[in-house]
Amino acid sequence: MPTIDIHNGSKELNDEVKSLGKQFSVNETWEHSTQIFEYTSSANPYMIPIPIQKLDATEHMSGPTRVTALDISKAIGIEGYPATSPNLLASFVRICIGESVTTNACATSQAFYVIHGRGRSQNGLGVVEWSTGDLFVFPSSTEEMPCTHFCLDDEEEQSGGAGLYWVSDAPLLNYLGVVPRVKKFKPAYFSRQVLLDNVENVRHEPGAKHRNRLGILLGNESTPETKTLSHVLWSLLNVLPAGQGSSETASTQFSCFRPGRACCSRDVHTDGQRAR
Repeated sequence: MPTIDIHNGSKELNDEVKSLGKQFSVNETWEHSTQIFEYTSSANPYMIPIPIQKLDATEHMSGPTRVTALDISKAIGIEGYPATSPNLLASFVRICIGESVTTNACATSQAFYVIHGRGRSQNGLGVVEWSTGDLFVFPSSTEEMPCTHFCLDDEEEQSGGAGLYWVSDAPLLNYLGVVPRVKKFKPAYFSRQVLLDNVENVRHEPGAKHRNRLGILLGNESTPETKTLSHVLWSLLNVLPAGQGSSETASTQFSCFRPGRACCSRDVHTDGQRAR
């Protein structure tokens, strides 16, 4: 409980307060940190553009067990921590058959999409079994939330291991200088079949061919108002005809997965730029 000490206003106490004020006042020091800007020329400040970068498919299709982050922090002016965008970090996780790897992040939200392979992942919240095309997401209420991933096989791709796409909001927490203390949503698992069935249903709805999106938003029962994967992660599973781009007006990370191809990722801010 906060406490308040009340003193009488004696002359001796007032003199002491004045003396301490002159000795320890920080006004002049703090003034050195101030800056003032004219509004109309500064309300929409310049931000370093997010460059188009890629993580090649070989990072999850071959080689030893490892985690490979798409770290472009230097290119976007971020110092002290890895980042794919100012608020997200994306990585490929490669797990050879019969092996395991542990991922860890100081983040409120961690999402994993299974590019290929079959296995299971375990953390303090439980064990989730997964296979190609599945997606799972979990929260954290501690500074660290390690998750150990095991690969059992990769029958579809025959790559000798599993490939996961891992996204967290660790850069956002680094920017804010905070750590998670409360679980803000419930862990969730989306199977490949459920995802594909729902996309197929949307494609055959009346008027679907006239929509600018043929996809589904992945939500959580803890986020009914925002209809988002977590309280900070937004996820769209979308069908794009060959050669067609997608234009967004929010900060969005695009990721495309095709066997043997690269994964492209970009943050698109409120400029309506088109990503292909």
